[in-house]
Amino acid sequence: MNNQELMRRYLASANAAEFRFANGSIEALKWLALVLMTVDHINHFLLKMQLPVMYELGRIAMPLFGFVLAYNLARAGALQKGMHLRTMRRLLIYGLLASPFFIMLNKWLPLNIMFTLLLTTCLIYLIERNKGNDRTHCVLTFIIGGFFVEYAWLAPAYCLAAWW
Repeated sequence: MNNQELMRRYLASANAAEFRFANGSIEALKWLALVLMTVDHINHFLLKMQLPVMYELGRIAMPLFGFVLAYNLARAGALQKGMHLRTMRRLLIYGLLASPFFIMLNKWLPLNIMFTLLLTTCLIYLIERNKGNDRTHCVLTFIIGGFFVEYAWLAPAYCLAAWW
C-alpha cells in the first residue's frame, strides 16, 4: 500500500470518527484555563513579571478557553438552540464590564479577550448560517475584527481550526 492510499484511509477514518469529550473533561479544561489565567494575571499585575514560569503557564489559558468555546459551538444542534447568539450576548456584556479595568491596567487597544472570543463566535455563527453574503461578511469581519482584539488574527484562526 502506498503513502497516498494510507493517507486517504486515515483521513476517511478521521472524518468518520466523532471527536468527543465528556462534559466533565470540558469543565475541567475550563477551570484549568481559569487557574492558569489567574496565575498569569497575578504575575503580570502584582509581581511585575518577576516569575517567568507563571508567564509561560499563563500562555496556555487562551488556547484552552478558545478550544472549550469552539468545542461547545461545534456540538450538534448548537445553532438551532441559539447557543451562538446567547454566547455572543454574554461575551459582549462581560467584555464591556471588564473593559474599564482592562483599560486602566493596559490601554484602549487591543480590546480584551472577551472581544476576541466574541469575534470568534460571530465568525462561527456566520459560517454555520451559510446564507447569501455571509462568507463575504465572515472574511471582512475576520480581517477588520482582527485589528482590534487581543492576539489579533491568531486567536480567532486557532479557534476556527479547533471548531472545524
